[in-house]
Amino acid sequence: MKFDGIKKRFFIKNKLLKKGIRNILSQNSIINKEFAISNLRRLYYLALIAAPMSLINIIKFLFFIGVESREEILWRSGIIAAHSTIVATAIMLGAISSHMLNKEKLNILSAIAVKFFAIAFILIIGAVIVTLDQLVTSNITPFLIACTVTALVFIIRPIVSIPIYLAAYIIYDLLLRLTQRNKVILASNQVNGITIIGIGICLSIILWKNNINNLVQRRYIEQQKKKLEELNAELEYKNKKLEHLAACDSMTGLLNRREFERIVSHELSRMRRYEYTSCVIIVDIDFFKKVNDEYGHPAGDELLRQFSFILKSELREFDIVGRWGGEEFIILLPDVSVFDGRKVAERLRQVIEKYNFTINGRVVKITASFGVAELSYEETEAFNKCYDRADKALYMAKKSGRNCVKVIW
Repeated sequence: MKFDGIKKRFFIKNKLLKKGIRNILSQNSIINKEFAISNLRRLYYLALIAAPMSLINIIKFLFFIGVESREEILWRSGIIAAHSTIVATAIMLGAISSHMLNKEKLNILSAIAVKFFAIAFILIIGAVIVTLDQLVTSNITPFLIACTVTALVFIIRPIVSIPIYLAAYIIYDLLLRLTQRNKVILASNQVNGITIIGIGICLSIILWKNNINNLVQRRYIEQQKKKLEELNAELEYKNKKLEHLAACDSMTGLLNRREFERIVSHELSRMRRYEYTSCVIIVDIDFFKKVNDEYGHPAGDELLRQFSFILKSELREFDIVGRWGGEEFIILLPDVSVFDGRKVAERLRQVIEKYNFTINGRVVKITASFGVAELSYEETEAFNKCYDRADKALYMAKKSGRNCVKVIW
């Protein structure tokens, strides 16, 4: 059973990977761009290595390798010329690849052209050096190096790499015949050349497949990361929404009683620290029951929303407004004296009295009563005592005929 489970997971993973590869392969522009950038980077670093190495070989052949026969002289001159060409070409390709990588927008076709030029040059120069080596030795290592380097450095599609290496073998075979007169050695090198080409094709295909798999996995990780970010954003939004629902009155959007008391507690801590007093105002809509009776409860709810909007818009941004219950509201004015708090309450009263509330297309006029009291940090149970005083002041306002402001100093 355990083996079956492992087999099943492997099958699913393999199926998803194949699906991802098919999706990637169908998006040629993505592959071309990703691999073009990768090939240019690899070419740049290859050029940095190839130029000084060939320069060292030139110096070695010029000053440290002695020659006597005509073939050896021709061999040394040819090798020096070949490595000089490598130095010049490496510098040129390094500069081109660096320039293309630093451009804001990469020209994909140009990058592909540079890649194929580099591959062709490496394979041909490898075949040329082998041809020159046949003057003094049967060694074909340069062609092996050329095929291995192109296979391992450059990412080439299998459908393209196969004809490239076959063409390289034809050039290798034709050039080899020019300098290798020994038929046995020639035949041996030809056979070994086929093996080398096979190695090049095999390595190229393996590298292509590995890079495709890496691209699929990277894209999959990016997609999963994006989904996770979207889920986190959605979760954060929902958490904020839940926090808002927990802290605010669903009808008016003002703070609910529990959240208002929490903020007041926090404000009292600040008041003790910086030694200032604040002011609490309790507001009650006059004859609100008549509105419900005459226009219905939905109309009453709409009036509460408009009333809440007025309170919020007429106060400072950092003033705290909450719905205490029913048609009763409560306001905390931080760092405001009772004297100034009374002025604020009076201004609110006048605004409400003049405001045209619109209910079902009809204008409704209402008034409100206000009770004001000081919130002092020096008292024990400061908010409860302040609330009692403000509530008594509100009661006095109602007893005095409503639509007025009363203060208990």
